[in-house]
Amino acid sequence: MTITALPSWLRHDDEFSRLIKATDGYVLQVHSLEPPRRPDAEILLCDPEAAQRWVESASRFGRPFRVALPTYGYVVAFGSGSEIVGVSAEGPRPSWPRDAAIRVARSDPDAMARLVRNWTEDRPAELAGLIWYRLPAAGDRLNWPWPAFRAVLEGRAPRRELQTVRREPEPGLIEIDLVNAGETEMPWPSPVDFRWKEGEMLAADGLAGYQVHPAGPRGIRLQRGASAWDRPLRPGERRMVAWLRLGVP
Repeated sequence: MTITALPSWLRHDDEFSRLIKATDGYVLQVHSLEPPRRPDAEILLCDPEAAQRWVESASRFGRPFRVALPTYGYVVAFGSGSEIVGVSAEGPRPSWPRDAAIRVARSDPDAMARLVRNWTEDRPAELAGLIWYRLPAAGDRLNWPWPAFRAVLEGRAPRRELQTVRREPEPGLIEIDLVNAGETEMPWPSPVDFRWKEGEMLAADGLAGYQVHPAGPRGIRLQRGASAWDRPLRPGERRMVAWLRLGVP
């Protein structure tokens, strides 16, 4: 039998020592330890510096253990009095009050990669391994994608590369795509500036939440408002975000 232990238990030397001696092992959970306190406060699922301190503290008990690290995120809603009115990880959009302040908390793959790298190079003998909560799934919009998870397991930050691709399916028609060519999710960029060399713009429209604004005689600016319910661009995802119709000389 193994148990999950919290860092606050490490302060109770005698009691914790007796507890872990009665088990076959334990997992030290270093994520999601405190609820967010205010809508404007930082939401940190896992503090990497604190996690390293807790691992060093746990090692003094002389029993092998594993550390649980996060890959997930969640959405939290605050009421008008800054109180928490709900938390959601997956499933349909909750029926929270319309005036609720919505925040998204996400685990940081770069920070977790640094922990993996640091513990690979130098760790207490008692640290036997890592456990991840939770494994990526294709439909999980609040979890890392698999390419990001693989990069973190290797101890490196996932590669980020967002491309703007121009297509001309017929003369005078330009279509603009965003392509996530990296290993992790990317937020929708705003603004996105686009220019062309010749031709008068006859019509244009934005897609995927973007609005088109003129930016000089041969340029446009795509702007998009941010929403807590936006799903970021996943690795390999390609989305058309605007089209332009130009007068053909």
